[in-house]
Amino acid sequence: GQAYMLESINEVKHTAPDKYEMKVLASQNTLPGYVESVNPMDYINASLYQQQIESFVSPLARNAFSYYRYSFEGSFLQGNYMIDKIRVSPRRKSQQLCEGFLYIVEDLWCLHSSDLEVSTIAGTLYLQQLYANVIMDAWLPVSHKLEADVQIAGVKADVTYVSSLEYKK
Repeated sequence: GQAYMLESINEVKHTAPDKYEMKVLASQNTLPGYVESVNPMDYINASLYQQQIESFVSPLARNAFSYYRYSFEGSFLQGNYMIDKIRVSPRRKSQQLCEGFLYIVEDLWCLHSSDLEVSTIAGTLYLQQLYANVIMDAWLPVSHKLEADVQIAGVKADVTYVSSLEYKK
């Protein structure tokens, strides 16, 4: 029956492959016991192109065919790009595997978006990302949404985390 909020505007400098510098421009929150060491950028920096995110095996990992089945569900046209909808299904039930959809830009073979869910002991996590052609066919994430239905030790909670990104250069 309680609602809490954490909101911030950040400026991030990224140097490939994994160096991030973040400056908080504005921040407000209503979280009780909020700890400054909690960094929302940890979620934004995670990528489905990684082999693993925490203990979760990415459906785009090099060895993903050992863990997942894929099926083509159709395609649609967005602007000048054909987007293929691919169903991702785990080969076995596991808290380390997800299910849902990947949307791939045809011929470029990069992510357009993802809509995945992971079932854990604490509940279900829903992960959505949207990518955009930022410059010269460089498709980068522009929005993230993480929702969790948590039920553990008699405590129930719904969590939503949303972020959007704007690239300057």
